[in-house]
Amino acid sequence: MRRSNPKSPPSDRTLFETPSVYRPSDAETAAPVPPVQAVLFDFSNTIFQMLDLETWLRRVGAACGRLAVLDEPGAEEAAYRELTAPDAWVPYPDTEPVLRALCERGLRVGIVSDFAWDLRTHLAHHGLDALIDTCVISYEQGHEKPDPQLFLKACADLGADPRATLMVGDNPIRDGGAAACGLRTYILPSEHRTGERGLTDVLRLVA
Repeated sequence: MRRSNPKSPPSDRTLFETPSVYRPSDAETAAPVPPVQAVLFDFSNTIFQMLDLETWLRRVGAACGRLAVLDEPGAEEAAYRELTAPDAWVPYPDTEPVLRALCERGLRVGIVSDFAWDLRTHLAHHGLDALIDTCVISYEQGHEKPDPQLFLKACADLGADPRATLMVGDNPIRDGGAAACGLRTYILPSEHRTGERGLTDVLRLVA
């Protein structure tokens, strides 16, 4: 007979055992699953991607005044400036159509991202800021995904029940952690895409 491990967690334990983890009531668990009212997106490699490496390196080299040598003094600062430049990140071809379709359907839309600077500059540069109702960014909150506080703050900002919210990302650990808060999750393949990201599937999930 196999002995149980006294240190193993109970089977009903969630990813994070913190007071902020969403716990539905008995009535909520017995009721039908609510329709999706809000959608949260990861930013990097989900709805936006960085410029291709060759273009970025040339921009850094040009900013340093040395196209061929990037290890000169000042190169690191130039690299950071180019990385955070408003046009250094670009949306996938299907990002705007999907965001706009969600807004037209009356759904609230937010971003939950582990980012080291204000990604709103990239949204504004591409004219997509009006399609996003809230941005919860790790550097502003002092937490990184999959910390439940990030997902729950986004839901609170949107006035959305976590059980009626869908999280879309590309990392099964960081983005999939939203499930511990009661959110539904949709994980995209973590692959480099030069064409559409496959975001139109989100519209079918919220239909």
